[in-house]
Amino acid sequence: MHWLSSELDGIRDRVERLGALRGAAEAGPAGAPAASLRAARAELRAALGALVQALAARPGVLASFAAHDGLLIDGAGERGALEAMAAMSQSVLHAATTAGGALALGDTRQVLLSGADRKLVLFAIGEVSMGVLAPVDVDLRVVLAEAPPT
Repeated sequence: MHWLSSELDGIRDRVERLGALRGAAEAGPAGAPAASLRAARAELRAALGALVQALAARPGVLASFAAHDGLLIDGAGERGALEAMAAMSQSVLHAATTAGGALALGDTRQVLLSGADRKLVLFAIGEVSMGVLAPVDVDLRVVLAEAPPT
């Protein structure tokens, strides 16, 4: 399996687990679920941070980030672009979801913005978005296919 696909599936599982815990906490008595919710949130943040760092370390990648509702959770690489990419990711993914719905594409998972010099790939993972910025001539399919050396 493609390395990044596998990593994104793991993040997606954590996002869904966190959502289920939130639902259970809202439906049940206060107290006990709060610790589970905090632990799941911390686990998700750690996994997002690790993936952001692993993506940014890839050859040709200029920056990577994770965001929630357009707010930067974690980022690595070109500092000047991180906040802008995180903020803009929410709008772009919303537009892509609307267009995808009109075209019956199914859930939006990925959006590619390509310019003359650079490209940005956005990944939608529930409430979380992630992105990778690279020069337009970098083949991210190849760069992100294999697991990083350990």
